[in-house]
Amino acid sequence: MKEQKKVTVATVKAFIRHRLKDGNLAIRVKSDFDGMIDGVRPNEDQGFHPARPMRLGHVLKNNQGVAGVWFVGHSRDYVERLENGFEVTNCCGSWEVKTI
Repeated sequence: MKEQKKVTVATVKAFIRHRLKDGNLAIRVKSDFDGMIDGVRPNEDQGFHPARPMRLGHVLKNNQGVAGVWFVGHSRDYVERLENGFEVTNCCGSWEVKTI
């Protein structure tokens, strides 16, 4: 059986960069930070949607230029490999990306 490589944040960022450029990336934001309660809460819409680039004019290292993506950094992002994508959980929430 082939041993899988460790999943890192760099792996997820490369996955996002390549799939977004090809236009075949979907995202599901499972939960996000809500300042009104000063904590993370689940989103009402739990479905996958085509990832859309943010219109900031540049890619930020924390969001890779994709709405719904947020990396905290400093080893505080927990990454899990899924069947055709990745799930990332951190103090800002939880989201999944996959190939469509």
